[in-house]
Amino acid sequence: MPSILPGQTYLAKTGSPTDISKSHLYAVLTEPVDTATRKGCIVWVPWSSVKEKRFHDATCILDVGDHPFIIKKTWVNYQRAAIVTAEEIRKNLGRGLLTESDPLKDQVLDQMLKGLTASDDTPMEVAQFYDFYLSLP
Repeated sequence: MPSILPGQTYLAKTGSPTDISKSHLYAVLTEPVDTATRKGCIVWVPWSSVKEKRFHDATCILDVGDHPFIIKKTWVNYQRAAIVTAEEIRKNLGRGLLTESDPLKDQVLDQMLKGLTASDDTPMEVAQFYDFYLSLP
């Protein structure tokens, strides 16, 4: 079973099985940790293209060269950051719903982690989980 580590990215199919253009990239921001109710939890977050006259959270903007998937300005969608388990990721890899993509550069991962705590759009449960994660030895 593959390890799920900070900086790994996964392409998630979001369209129909025949339309691979409908995909979103998710980046893993934390190592798997156990909580009181779930084992192997991580925080991951999707990216979205910046579109003129449409909302985007400007906390963390990525550009061409920050990751091979990025072909235009992209924003980290902290509003959709989520806590999932490493096991869920592994299952979805096995089902073909996710594919592993290139890892993040360290500086991009650092930028995204800073944005996770800075963004007003990060869900409270994700922010609280990240605080818990940072408190671990």
